[in-house]
Amino acid sequence: MSISQDLAVLNELPNLAEVSRLLLLITQMRVSIGLGVGLGIGLTAAKPTDKVATRAVWQPTPGEQWQIVLLEAIDISAGVTPDVPIFDIDLYTNTDDGEDAERVIGQLHDLGKKVICYFSAGTYEPDRPESDQYADEDLGASLPEWPKERWVDIKNENVRNIINGRIELAAQMGCDGIDPDNMDGYSNQDGGGFNPPLTEQDSIDLVNMMARKAGSLNMALGLKNALSIIPDVVDVVQFAVNEECANYTECAEMQPFIQAGKPVFHIEYPKGAGGEDGLPEDVRRQHCEAEGTDGFSTVLKTYDLDGWVQYCDGSIYETPLDS
Repeated sequence: MSISQDLAVLNELPNLAEVSRLLLLITQMRVSIGLGVGLGIGLTAAKPTDKVATRAVWQPTPGEQWQIVLLEAIDISAGVTPDVPIFDIDLYTNTDDGEDAERVIGQLHDLGKKVICYFSAGTYEPDRPESDQYADEDLGASLPEWPKERWVDIKNENVRNIINGRIELAAQMGCDGIDPDNMDGYSNQDGGGFNPPLTEQDSIDLVNMMARKAGSLNMALGLKNALSIIPDVVDVVQFAVNEECANYTECAEMQPFIQAGKPVFHIEYPKGAGGEDGLPEDVRRQHCEAEGTDGFSTVLKTYDLDGWVQYCDGSIYETPLDS
């Protein structure tokens, strides 16, 4: 009611008692309406807006194309090359060591891409931001190809805290999934050089821990190599990343992922990769059509995982690097 309407009603009332009752009723109605509007606004503002808290865990599908670049951060200032739906990139170099989620990951999301963030779970690397958090007893044997990189005791609480911190950082940076490397210490350097040596069960336990942590942050988790533990963990991870199963005649061991509707992101490092003309058809077929690769997402790469990639159809691309 407007004020003029209120007065018109009052003029028609027979006595003051009725006037008082009507004034009280009008006041109560206006207070109730105001409270209702206020409560509605308050409830709307309280709805969650955090994407990490509300998004579902991403489940990629077998056969999706992808690109993996770990040598340096990628440069997408002029667009994204190749135009594939999934990128596997280093967690640290692409975020300025966890300081800038928009440098690469946010831009890839704006282009509709999914981002898998790589870090090493099973080894110590001296140039990572958390390297000084490892204790001497956490470190085992050096990796033959990278003498400064050492296996870590994945049973150790301190090591697991560091790994959990990396998973949390990946979530903060907006990663859709994580690619934790070096999960197979049990089969290298006599169990990572520890006494007692690392075992398959230690890696199974670590994968389960990471699956719980990543799942709580709504991120997908991949299994890197570690073929012997696939039967024990295929149900708790969302994808696999495999290196050189064709070269070692092991690809059939990865098929439980395909059968479960989960992709195998497959990398081979053929001799001659990286050239402008690419690899000849017979070499591509040797790696792309190896026994057990049905349904795989295969890329042919140089061993240093730079921007060069060739796909099984022969197409070649070069992802620019931000060096």
